[in-house]
Amino acid sequence: MDFLARIWPALTEADTAATAYQDPAWLRAWARHLPARCEPLVLAALDDDQPRAALALARDISRQGRSRITPLSWPASEQIRPVGENAQAVGVLLHHLPGLGHDVLLADLPDSSLLARQAYSRWGEPDSQTMYATVGLPVDPAALSRSTRREHVRRRRAVRALGDRIGYHRTRTRRELLAAFDVLQGLHRRCNALRLPTVCRRSSSSPLGVV
Repeated sequence: MDFLARIWPALTEADTAATAYQDPAWLRAWARHLPARCEPLVLAALDDDQPRAALALARDISRQGRSRITPLSWPASEQIRPVGENAQAVGVLLHHLPGLGHDVLLADLPDSSLLARQAYSRWGEPDSQTMYATVGLPVDPAALSRSTRREHVRRRRAVRALGDRIGYHRTRTRRELLAAFDVLQGLHRRCNALRLPTVCRRSSSSPLGVV
């Protein structure tokens, strides 16, 4: 938690590829909501005692004493990536990941990230992938495929049938987003129910240090 508060912000600001899911406030909020059997864990690659890349993780200990390592805010967050786009430092993180627990799971890795490219080269392609659609705004309904238009019509009918039992509110502040935490977690749990993470295995060594 101290690393997330003091060191992580500078890494995030220096990383042009960092997203809201790497924001220290987002990660600290998730860390505070971890169940009692879990602990937050930051894996960082150092060069001359300076962190070059870091990955926010969580260690879950089962009743049988088996440990499982996952990204800190998985499965509710998307676009899992470390802060720091240093290729050698990211390689160090991947080298040490398998030794952190009995099971190490990675999911929602963006294909464009160094973490994903190096993970695939070491352990092969993931068992499953979910493609994230890119939709240009404003949306032109006439440009959508016939099947997509039919699906939208079906969904509109379902929403109308619900009447005043369904509402919409867009969060505009960090406080509002955290207040919607339970709803967000439930939606992402349903979204990821059938998704299989990638299991890490041991890999080759690297000269940089690790904490």
